[in-house]
Amino acid sequence: MTELIKKTTHSQHQAQASNVHVQNDRNDRTAHEQASKQPSVEPLRASHEQPQTHHLQVLDRMELIRCLRRQPNASKRIDAVLFDKDGTLLDFIYMWGYWADQLLRSFREALEADGLNWQEENVAGIWGTLHDSDGHIIDYDVRGPLAMGTMNDVYAVLAWQGYRAGWSWGQASQIVRELAKAADQQLEQARPVKEVEGATAFIKQCRQYGLKLGVVTADDTANAHKHVSWLGIEPMFDVMIGSDRVEHGKPFPDMVQLACQQLGVEPAHTIVFGDTNGDMMMAQAAGCEIAIGIGQSQAFILQSMTITSFAELLTEEGTME
Repeated sequence: MTELIKKTTHSQHQAQASNVHVQNDRNDRTAHEQASKQPSVEPLRASHEQPQTHHLQVLDRMELIRCLRRQPNASKRIDAVLFDKDGTLLDFIYMWGYWADQLLRSFREALEADGLNWQEENVAGIWGTLHDSDGHIIDYDVRGPLAMGTMNDVYAVLAWQGYRAGWSWGQASQIVRELAKAADQQLEQARPVKEVEGATAFIKQCRQYGLKLGVVTADDTANAHKHVSWLGIEPMFDVMIGSDRVEHGKPFPDMVQLACQQLGVEPAHTIVFGDTNGDMMMAQAAGCEIAIGIGQSQAFILQSMTITSFAELLTEEGTME
């Protein structure tokens, strides 16, 4: 996707300097030395740098269970577990596939009403989704904007398509947000939620073992509370952090840091479960030592281990082995 690069305005000193042909090498060195003495203004950057020697602990299923049970022979003390929401607790396609289908359909209709065309072959590339022959979303790229982006990211990507089709940027942005509100209302009415296999049983077990629980999601906090409540498991969580509550979303550590602060635990004693590399990177950057990927192992690069569902951590009776 082509990026629009906004040109910044140089200061008066820089504008003047750019028009002067400097012949004296000593002047060049003096200017360079003066520039190097200027204080570096990089607020919060240090807090987002990944520790140079920090690595996620690699472990197997039985060791993970020992840690979750807080057994004396566990390799790591665990006080809390944080979960991504979509794709980890809730079936991603079942809910967001429905929402995205509604929004894309209304977006197409809005363009057509203004006599504008939309290249249908580009639909899959907008948010990183796979569509069936009828145009419905049936799968998604865990690296894509629909999976990893904030709601503002998702809106901006679609607004860009409207701009390319012929709307002004302001018009495209406004239309997308209005259509998104309508899609939200349709989602509210349908409530198409389904848990990832074994999620509720696993959460109950974690509570029984005295672990503090939280949700850290790229979605807004209000949506997180609402969607988890649709599953009937909201009371089981001690904290929910959406991207609207922090300055930087995934893969930066902000959400994990805030959740741990509110839970009164250290990131080093916290496990993160998620379905994207963004979740793993967030956990690592925050100082967590265990991050569990849920999905296919080839989709991850930093995880401590991978499970395909929470059922792998439960017995047939719904309890941890």
